[in-house]
Amino acid sequence: MSNLVLLVVLAVCALAVIGALAYLGLRGYRLVRTGMRVSRETGERARQLADKTAALQAKVAVLAETGGQLGENATSLQTALARLMVLTSAITQARAPWQGLTRFLRK
Repeated sequence: MSNLVLLVVLAVCALAVIGALAYLGLRGYRLVRTGMRVSRETGERARQLADKTAALQAKVAVLAETGGQLGENATSLQTALARLMVLTSAITQARAPWQGLTRFLRK
């Protein structure tokens, strides 16, 4: 009978080990499946990020070009404003004698 008890204990231990190995195998399978899903999603997100980065770089290039044009336009506007001030001053000075003459003629 002693052998029978040892055999039953051995069978129970073997079943416990097989059950633990099956549980660990299932957990490992789920871990691998989750890892593969994360890997796929990470790849997709990396591609999306690369696409958005490329689009952002294109926009930055356009903005840099536009910024340069704005600087050139601001310089051009300042030059035009200086010329306008000179013309306004010249017209004011040229009008002064004519205004004096018209005032004299109205009296």
